[in-house]
Amino acid sequence: MGRQLALRLVQATALPLVLLAVVVDNAGAKGPVVIAAGWEYRWDDQTQWKPMDIPSNPPGRGERTLLHLRTELPETVCRDAAILIESIDTIATVFADGREIYSHGDPRTETGRVFRGWPWHLISIPEGTSSLSFLVYSNYRDIGLWGRVLFGEKSEILSAIYLRDLVRIALAAVSFALALVLLFTYNSSTGNSSYLHLALVLMTLVSRSITESYVRQLVLDAPLLWEYISAFTNLMLPAVAALFLSGFITGRPAQLMRYAFWALTAFTVLSILGALVGFYPVSAVYAPADIILAVFIVVSSTTLVRRLFVGSLDIRFLAAGFVGVGIIGIVSILVVYQILPWTDIFEDAALAFFGLMLFLAIGVRAVTVQRELREKSHLLERLNAELERTVEDRTRELKDEKNRFEQMSITDALTGLFNRRHLYSRLGEAVSYAARYNEPLSVAVMDLDHFKSVNDTHGHLFGDSVLMTVAELIKSHLRESDIACRYGGEEFVVVLPNTGPDGAFEVAERIRRAVRDHQWEHRRVPVTMSGGVAAVDTSGEPKVPETLLSEADQAMYRAKMLGRDRTMRFADIASR
Repeated sequence: MGRQLALRLVQATALPLVLLAVVVDNAGAKGPVVIAAGWEYRWDDQTQWKPMDIPSNPPGRGERTLLHLRTELPETVCRDAAILIESIDTIATVFADGREIYSHGDPRTETGRVFRGWPWHLISIPEGTSSLSFLVYSNYRDIGLWGRVLFGEKSEILSAIYLRDLVRIALAAVSFALALVLLFTYNSSTGNSSYLHLALVLMTLVSRSITESYVRQLVLDAPLLWEYISAFTNLMLPAVAALFLSGFITGRPAQLMRYAFWALTAFTVLSILGALVGFYPVSAVYAPADIILAVFIVVSSTTLVRRLFVGSLDIRFLAAGFVGVGIIGIVSILVVYQILPWTDIFEDAALAFFGLMLFLAIGVRAVTVQRELREKSHLLERLNAELERTVEDRTRELKDEKNRFEQMSITDALTGLFNRRHLYSRLGEAVSYAARYNEPLSVAVMDLDHFKSVNDTHGHLFGDSVLMTVAELIKSHLRESDIACRYGGEEFVVVLPNTGPDGAFEVAERIRRAVRDHQWEHRRVPVTMSGGVAAVDTSGEPKVPETLLSEADQAMYRAKMLGRDRTMRFADIASR
């Protein structure tokens, strides 16, 4: 199925080009002859033939549904004679000198009278045929042959009709590309639905034009399906136009257009569904579609005409496009109902005019937007420079503030050492690292001796100065990798990575002696401190941070018990 459809697409694309080459190669040929005179008709219940100008809708029809037509073929020599019939309303059998040569349905039986769509017909004529006759059945408002009837060489007929379709397809392709641009613009814009609505209007016009082309039958030879598509697009055209106009105009008319869109969409869906389930043939949809379109054109034009003279130039071009398409639509309806002479250019004319106005509107809008963008670009550059400076200043302030708060959250406010909460975090990391890489780690807990008497004798201000001085003395004896914390009131903890118990003992002793030997403001109350050291045993089970702190604390209390102002190892007291 897909391969067959692809082949038809290739035929539909390539055949017009081949036929164009044939036309150029046979530029001197006469071309097909339009059979526009010499027709006769009679109704099925009559025997007398009567002359008529065109083979469509002769007088005296009444309730009659069967019509006989005949004509003499022009005297011309053809190697491969054929006749093109634009459309048959609605079923017919064709006879060459009384012999049946073609049938679209069967007008003589009830089962053969089912509506089969309105395709175009290219019928080969047997050599030597002098006259053609038709038996036509129609329960539609029209009966007979509608549009052109061409006679001549089959290749010349094909060249003529496809030469017209080359222009139509090219116009439809350009319009479709423009619709895709509108869809892309809608997708890239910030919710401007006007682009989407314009794309829908343009695609509907493209669909109407394609369903009226000859190429459609080469792409897909399913006339009835094409009629459903054509009926749907005819019904939806005023609906999508109302959808666009609801955002194009303002006030109460805009609200009425929104109501019209929903009403027309619902009517379209119900009409097509009714035809699909068999309540009526799809051909019955065209008459109400034409009436609705005509009424919509008249009503909307009264509002759009005013927009031709007010507003920006792009708005005027759009208004002109809709008004122009409306005028073409009214003329096309008059042709369909044979009030005006037949022609098939109006679908192309409507698409071309609307596409041109839309292209001009987009061009004008693009130039306007480009000018506005240039003006705004200079303003944005200035604002951006100011904003960048403001952001840089604010970012720097926030970063400094963040660093300050982070430091405050982990630092003791009085001494500047890390606080107890940060100690547990860093000690846990140090213990894990030592266990993973089998490296030594020690902790020293140091506490000032008789610090309460210092506060009681010299006051809390002096006591605070002692704590700050001790903190500075501790930091002066540590490496960058060591961690000093204020654990409690006068208690300090030092974490010594990559340091064994002996090394930790030496560090604690240096700190203790520095505190003892410091020249304090009041020497009447000596300031001393006691310390305890505990270390991770790299040969045994790894210790948790709480155990390490507890062991160092026990060693510190042992130093207090033995007279203070000294440092003890946990290993020494544990072995006793």
